[in-house]
Amino acid sequence: MIKTRKTRVYAYIASVMIASVVVAVGADLNWEATGTNDWETAVNWDPDAVPSSASNHNCKIFNGGTARITQSGQSAQYLTLAYSYGETGNLRLESGSLETTSDQTLGRAGHGTFSQFADTTNTVGFDMAIGEHSGGLGIYTMHGGSLNVNNGNIRVGYYDGSTGHVVQTGGRIGPMTGGKYLFLGHNAGSIGLYTMCSNAVIALTNSENYIFVGEYGTGTFIQSNGTVEVNNYFMVGRRGGSTGYYRIEDGTFDIGGWLIVGEEATATGTVKIVGTNSSITVGGEYSQNSLSTLNVELNAGGVSPITVTGAATVDGILTVGFNGTDYGDLANTVTIINAASLSGKFDTTNFVSPVLGVDVVYDSINGDVKLTNFEFPPGGTVMILL
Repeated sequence: MIKTRKTRVYAYIASVMIASVVVAVGADLNWEATGTNDWETAVNWDPDAVPSSASNHNCKIFNGGTARITQSGQSAQYLTLAYSYGETGNLRLESGSLETTSDQTLGRAGHGTFSQFADTTNTVGFDMAIGEHSGGLGIYTMHGGSLNVNNGNIRVGYYDGSTGHVVQTGGRIGPMTGGKYLFLGHNAGSIGLYTMCSNAVIALTNSENYIFVGEYGTGTFIQSNGTVEVNNYFMVGRRGGSTGYYRIEDGTFDIGGWLIVGEEATATGTVKIVGTNSSITVGGEYSQNSLSTLNVELNAGGVSPITVTGAATVDGILTVGFNGTDYGDLANTVTIINAASLSGKFDTTNFVSPVLGVDVVYDSINGDVKLTNFEFPPGGTVMILL
């Protein structure tokens, strides 16, 4: 065949297009070092290279080893820890920064852990999955620093059979851009857990940021201290068949939109408030469906009330307990919800020892739900609630 100039031009264009596709897909870099070694050392990867988003590197750690980042400006296109069932992969962001231009997946189908420490920055270009597929277990431990997720969601427990866990003892999770969400237990059969304490901060202040504790699966959020700030909704048990549980013992819980406990009819949610050390404010409305529970565990000072700028609608179950032995010092009346208006009543009131009984007062004019006329045993052993 005689090649004309036009034919050669077409062939050149085709080769450039093919090369462009190859670059877009990216190149795998597989961690091959054993034990704990430096991310920034080329020979720790196969093929030998320092990961870079400019090279569209898809970094995978699945050999049981641990990569350690100690320098600023580290990057990749994708990060995957523990790709297949039975694999493990670990990453420690000890100092410096990491930015992936696309997704981070911790525990795709194996066991993946990511530990982040003070004065570091982790930036995710799109989605972050912590426990993705069946058999996947992802753990993200945040001791400090900042986590920024741009143009994507955080899913803690994604598909059926996956489990994800975030442990935040410090640091700050900043606003998620593009109207994105934090899911705990995204799909049916998934499990998502979030535990936070100390001075940890979640600041999802974008106008379209939400937190869903139990989207279709099972979600649990335990706040022992720290600050949760969400500009929009916080839902505990969202879709039909989901189960959500939120517990606060200390710290600040500030929701700009609605606090919804059981959104769809067959969703089940529980909100538990322990003691008087928390600040709980809802800028929109409070809503609780017929399958869901508000659980208040009082101490001698009462309990931290849910303060609602808008209306409160209650249904379902109220559970009342007491933690301590000094219930003789408890005020005769304790407010548990303070809203602009109130509708509905709890169908069932349960008592947990040492509480033997209490009257629930629904003040629809002032928007309050109050507890009064407590009954306690005259003496005996008091059970401390966990």
